[in-house]
Amino acid sequence: RVFIRWLEDERRSTAIADVHRADLREFLAHQLEVNAASTAVTRYKGLRQLYKFAVEEGDVGWSPMDGIAQPKLVEQSPDVLSHEELAAVLKVTDGEGFADRRDHAILRLFLDTGIRRAELVGLTLNDVDLEDGVAYVLGKGGKHRAVAFGAKTTRALDRYLRERERSEYQHLPQFFIGNRGTLTGNGVAQLLRRRGRQAGIDGLHPHRLRHTFAHEWLADGGAEGDLMRLAGWSSRAMV
Repeated sequence: RVFIRWLEDERRSTAIADVHRADLREFLAHQLEVNAASTAVTRYKGLRQLYKFAVEEGDVGWSPMDGIAQPKLVEQSPDVLSHEELAAVLKVTDGEGFADRRDHAILRLFLDTGIRRAELVGLTLNDVDLEDGVAYVLGKGGKHRAVAFGAKTTRALDRYLRERERSEYQHLPQFFIGNRGTLTGNGVAQLLRRRGRQAGIDGLHPHRLRHTFAHEWLADGGAEGDLMRLAGWSSRAMV
């Protein structure tokens, strides 16, 4: 589907028999320009399978993918926070009042569990067990999983909940709320950017915290298989 849309945008024929090797080379080059190398490799493998099937079915006499090399995967360092940056952003939220307690709890939960932004805003009051230090999240593909958090995060969540009880929106089922009701994904992104600027960190975003969680897990000797389960990844390629 991605390839067909590209052919249409380029005003080229979408009939499989009309596609030339030059079309495929240009498409893959375009993928490398607009996506990560890993995505371009995925597109490449998909096209190889497509044309293998087309040859077997007799739709084409030969595969124009033959002779096209797979795009190279270039190792890139994950975009993670340094220990100094972690200390700085936690410090700017370690205060009193609703916003500070909420934001501090959000930061610690991200860093302790590596959950996604959508998983965080989807948490309800019933999903977080402070006694056992576990949160139950609904991940991609409708898959549920349990993620554990430590004592400092438990304390931060407890302090937030006590402040939450004073909010006019304390009746809402969502665990994290804002000044105008339910806290949305965009709201989380905005508060992280704001807190990042206060701590002298440019472009702080939820995925950067997820990267940091994964990096720290592996750096401390954690197993890749366990990280996959904790992060909700179904493919080792994500690790």
